[in-house]
Amino acid sequence: MFLNVWLRRFSFQLISCLLLLLFFGCSGSPKHKKAYYKYTKGTQHTVRRGQTLWRRAKTYGVRVEDIARSNGISNPNKIQAGQKLFIPNPTQKPKLTSSKSRKTAKASKLTFSWPLKGKMISGYGYQPGIKNDGIDIAAPTGTNILAANSGRVIYADNKMQYFGNMVIIKHKYQYFTVYAHNSVNLVTANQWVTKGQTIAKTGSTGRASSPRLHFEIRHGEKTVDPLTYLP
Repeated sequence: MFLNVWLRRFSFQLISCLLLLLFFGCSGSPKHKKAYYKYTKGTQHTVRRGQTLWRRAKTYGVRVEDIARSNGISNPNKIQAGQKLFIPNPTQKPKLTSSKSRKTAKASKLTFSWPLKGKMISGYGYQPGIKNDGIDIAAPTGTNILAANSGRVIYADNKMQYFGNMVIIKHKYQYFTVYAHNSVNLVTANQWVTKGQTIAKTGSTGRASSPRLHFEIRHGEKTVDPLTYLP
């Protein structure tokens, strides 16, 4: 059933594209385009990456064929980033992103500092026989482990057998950092910690075969590669 619906939608889109191609195939000459610019009121839009002519038409409240005709576009499916479009007689204005929301979006990706200095012995992703949700850094037992960013401790215990002593910190924008295999935890749940504060000491608790820190960064429930967030 799903396939039938998809095919019907695909057929409609294909026929629409063919009609547009036939309609505009003989138009769009420089002379026609110049006359259209002269006698039509409108605005200019610079195409950004990922934008389509169909979406621009909906955004400005005009017909696709009107935009295509005014710009001499024979194939409405082919517009490029950086291309300047003349939008004839727009009936509505696009919603603009405020400077405040742009700053918030930019700041929503935090940067973290290294929790300790040492040799990385296991990277993020699939390793032989296992998937690593973070990175593992070798360091002598008792090495200070530092908070990679400020936040609130939401877990400091050893109830997860595989990881031994572990600390989890919640940060802004739904980011979390995980510090495991510690010899001892130096913070408690609900405690606020600052970036660079000592929160634990390295060890080999849980199933670690040697002294190390298992370090993870998570965004919501999704694990991310810590190296893309570390300087």
